[in-house]
Amino acid sequence: MKRIFGFLLIILLLIVIAGTAAIFFFKFESTPPQVSAKIPQVAGKKFKISFQAGDEQNGLRKIVVLITQGKLKKNVFAETYPVSALKGSPVKERSYELEILADKLGLREGEAQVSILAWDGSWSGGLKGNLVEKSQKVRIDLTPPRIIPLSFTHNIRQGGANLVVFKLEEPVSRQGVVFGKHFFKGYPTGDGVYVCYIALPYNLRNPGRLAIQARDLAGNESEIPLNFRARPMRFKKDRINISDRFLTRKMPEFLQRYPQYSSDRLIEVFLKVNRELRAENNRQIREICTQSVAERLWKGAFLRLPRSATRSTFADHRYYYYRGRKIDEQYHLGIDLASVAHAPVPAANTGKVVFANYLGIYGNTVIIDHGQGLFSMYSHLSSLNVSPGQKVNKGEIIGHTGMTGLAGGDHLHYAMLVQGIFVDPLQWWDSHWIDVHIESKLQGIHGEN
Repeated sequence: MKRIFGFLLIILLLIVIAGTAAIFFFKFESTPPQVSAKIPQVAGKKFKISFQAGDEQNGLRKIVVLITQGKLKKNVFAETYPVSALKGSPVKERSYELEILADKLGLREGEAQVSILAWDGSWSGGLKGNLVEKSQKVRIDLTPPRIIPLSFTHNIRQGGANLVVFKLEEPVSRQGVVFGKHFFKGYPTGDGVYVCYIALPYNLRNPGRLAIQARDLAGNESEIPLNFRARPMRFKKDRINISDRFLTRKMPEFLQRYPQYSSDRLIEVFLKVNRELRAENNRQIREICTQSVAERLWKGAFLRLPRSATRSTFADHRYYYYRGRKIDEQYHLGIDLASVAHAPVPAANTGKVVFANYLGIYGNTVIIDHGQGLFSMYSHLSSLNVSPGQKVNKGEIIGHTGMTGLAGGDHLHYAMLVQGIFVDPLQWWDSHWIDVHIESKLQGIHGEN
């Protein structure tokens, strides 16, 4: 009996020793918490630090975030979590995003260090837990970027375009020109010089302001206002009579492609096409023209369709009548040119084809990117000779005139756009206008003439 009791006592003792050893092994583990962080390399007056800390075994005991610069040491975040002697911390993971105000902390320009420290709920480190520290150097930049205007005359008419040239003395994350409610991106040309084509929409008489804006890598922002003169325009009014013959001839083309516009009355189909599809097509065009190559691809005045007559002008205010009653009104955002049927259409200038397909009211359409936000558009074509991604030279045949889309007869609808805003093509056909408003501002910059 004594032997059995002694044997059981030994077993019990061994179990206690093993259990105690397991607890000590678990609580004195040496694996520190895991910390990942997103800390900017350059920071301005206000910046963010985001981080995540976790420990699956004993949980998190404490997290501290410090910012040091020279003798300055600031505790910007500290959080402690409850820890059980045996179970550790129930907090296994935490994520945070901190907004740091440099001036409030007393930070000055120069190098600083951000340190994230995290302790786990183990008994290691003198019962304080395993510690991990993640540190990163940060350059504090509190000076807004310096903007140097290089163009000083910015006369522009309603529906027209112009060029702003400026220089920046440091790398930036965002730059361009704000004109009214529109922001136009600038394109770098080297040595910190940027060119930015701007446009005054046909339906905006007073844009309010013109200013160059820049934001540096630290988030500091600058703005320099520019002098300008906006000249209002009176655009032509045009009456277009819609006949039943036109509806019978043209609406089946749209019903086949856009069955959602179906109706018992063809005039209702026309109204949906003229309003809803037109708006959607113009949205698509703006989207296409948001991306442009950074280099200037064009040179000299843009070509007009050879031996053609002007049938409609830019921004004509069109009033549509059916059986003597006004049913709709829209603006014509291009110039209609008529020549012989199926006339060859040349690329108005050198560029890259970014669209060549059917485009609703515009029918078969080609859009060419001429670089730095400038585009030309050719619509109602009977055939397409080019495809997206193809480079075309000035004068190269890209298709033939036709009457696809909402065209009543064979002609070319020609349009120009600046960063998605339609502008009057007349200016771009005029070599004198280009010399005065574009080339003169580039003389002496990188040897451009």
